Amino acid sequence: METVPAVRIEKTKQWIEAIESDLSGSSFRDVNLSGTSFHDVKLAAATIVDVDLSGSELRDVNLSGVEIRDANLSGVSIKDCALAGMTINGISVEHLLALYRGMKS
Repeated sequence: METVPAVRIEKTKQWIEAIESDLSGSSFRDVNLSGTSFHDVKLAAATIVDVDLSGSELRDVNLSGVEIRDANLSGVSIKDCALAGMTINGISVEHLLALYRGMKS
């Protein structure tokens, strides 16, 4: 794919459709992407800071190796996910769930 000069979009309201595009290295600052859908998108090694994902749905995503810090996880629901190696404040979630299940039975 041919590399072209950067496109700058500033102080505008515009609908963008990007299909089979390489936008790697792009920067989004103070941008409203509410209601936007992302399908088959690679965000590996992305830096996501001060982002509001409230009410969003993450489905069939690879979050392996992701670190979440200083986040509001109130009301977050995690269902049908691989949890191998996942920790919360250094505590293994697998072990916590095993202990919980053991106490319930």
